[in-house]
Amino acid sequence: MTRADRIIFILAILFILWLYHHYWTIERTPAAYAIIRAPNQLPLLVKLNSSQQLSITAALGETIIEIQAGKIRFLASPCRGKQCIHTGWLTHGGDFTACLPNRISIEVRGADHSKFDSIAY
Repeated sequence: MTRADRIIFILAILFILWLYHHYWTIERTPAAYAIIRAPNQLPLLVKLNSSQQLSITAALGETIIEIQAGKIRFLASPCRGKQCIHTGWLTHGGDFTACLPNRISIEVRGADHSKFDSIAY
């Protein structure tokens, strides 16, 4: 390995570290409200400042969404894999989860805008 190869290698490592820091350590805003989307229904805008449970009927059946002070999650869903439930609590602006088999999605927003331009499933 020549001296030029070492310099290029070190610069590449430094660049990768900078990219990681720049894109993955973004300061995140607390959640203020969520947008819940379901097929053949208007998007539902819910504030996250109170505790409640929502029941939404979609393609596979009834899904229950739980809201507690500043956070939201899927509590129950009729889908097989339950990946939406395993996602857990969404607490920051820009967080997103979906139950793809039941076609329900939750997008959390804070005081600033979301990092997603569009979401398709």
